[in-house]
Amino acid sequence: MNHSTPPLLELGHLRPIAAGSYRDIYQHPHDENLLVKVLTEKARSRREAWYKAWRSSGPYKTLSREVAEYKSLRRKNLHELSFIQKFYGKAETDLGMGIVVEKLCDRAGGLAPTVKQIVQKNGLNDELRRMLHELRDGVIENNIVFTDIKGSNIVLAHDRHGGRLVVIDGLGDRLWLPVNTMSAKVNQFNRWRHFERAMAALEELNRDRVSSAAD
Repeated sequence: MNHSTPPLLELGHLRPIAAGSYRDIYQHPHDENLLVKVLTEKARSRREAWYKAWRSSGPYKTLSREVAEYKSLRRKNLHELSFIQKFYGKAETDLGMGIVVEKLCDRAGGLAPTVKQIVQKNGLNDELRRMLHELRDGVIENNIVFTDIKGSNIVLAHDRHGGRLVVIDGLGDRLWLPVNTMSAKVNQFNRWRHFERAMAALEELNRDRVSSAAD
């Protein structure tokens, strides 16, 4: 039986197509429809000698938490929800362990913009508010666990079915005692609170945009 190790994904020669505080996003080198999330160099180097990839603590805990929640959603048959970015497994790369997810695009085929970017550029209109409220209701109704919800981790993706909002970051429970996972009521309350906070921040960003335009 062949137990050969899967080939290493070479990302080091590529430039990230998006970046966050803790993760860099790369185009998958072999599939135009996929992305690879890896920790930033700063996050990888933090106490790396003391921890192994996919342990519950250490620099890889955010990726490990996200993978665990993806698997939980699959067991519950919730992984096909339209607002969940599709997950295609873990991958060993030359930049450390990563996770492979679907590539979400705009109408022109470019990377889907975040809601924060949309509001900064075009403002917050009633249609976007409606979509955000529907997203909130879907997350709460299905009891999806996210560490946080904000305009910078929600994107507006387009495909042949039209536009949809998708949460692209923060899946899983970051608390030491995972009360959001343990209690649906606690999680639903916290998700409502996080959405209200995110909406308030977007409304403020919209007001600032309007005010700047008027000056």
